[in-house]
Amino acid sequence: MDNLKIILDRTIFEIGGGELLDWSVHDSSYLVKVSPQSTGTANNLNTYTSKMLNKIFAARALSLALIHQHYGFDEGVTISVKSIDVTPLEAIETRASHEIAFEITNQKKNRIDSVRSTITTSLSKEHYSVEFEFGILPQSMERFVRSSRNFNDYKDISISPAEGVTENHAEYSFRHIPGESDRLIDGKRMDHIPAISLIEIVLSNIEHRYKLSISSIEVKFYRYTDPRLPFEFHINPTLAHAQIIQDETIVAEILLDTGAS
Repeated sequence: MDNLKIILDRTIFEIGGGELLDWSVHDSSYLVKVSPQSTGTANNLNTYTSKMLNKIFAARALSLALIHQHYGFDEGVTISVKSIDVTPLEAIETRASHEIAFEITNQKKNRIDSVRSTITTSLSKEHYSVEFEFGILPQSMERFVRSSRNFNDYKDISISPAEGVTENHAEYSFRHIPGESDRLIDGKRMDHIPAISLIEIVLSNIEHRYKLSISSIEVKFYRYTDPRLPFEFHINPTLAHAQIIQDETIVAEILLDTGAS
């Protein structure tokens, strides 16, 4: 329990969650109560201008902080994001809290291949849920996948430019040249562009270019996005759907609710 408190204290601070007041564990769910002044805005490793990205970042941090504790995964396993679903909720709780529930969605004998986490957050002005589907990849399988992509030395190679560049090809079509910063997450260099970085690239263009705010989002990831190669993303004129394409293959799809007509 002391270890769990340390994990929660650190994570609540990272996501701007105020002060940890109490927590409880019931089977496969955790109820974490925080101080009412919780902002829900990341204040340590990452800070995003988009409210939606802050919600995703906070929910991801809570999920990953607890998933190893809950299932006892080895530190060497890779936990990748397969899908994300953020949904606004009616206010049902007056307390400031996060409820995190886990469910195994695919298992072969004693090996867990995928896990769903659902985080229900109630803060002073916002109530929403974030659902993640995580793929669990053993270290041996991760090395095989990385070798097949000829990227075993990803930790030693810096990608140029330092910052990614987005070019506007048409009114709703864009081309992004990845930079070193695009593949960093939690201060670590990755062999792919992380899910939250891909979403940030697309949402920043939608929110800034079209002056819209995202109220809900659903994202599905089909494969890794290679940081060494450019990719395109195409936004439907209704601004409700976007596709990310690399090497003529759809790597991710995003469904949005922006309130746009």
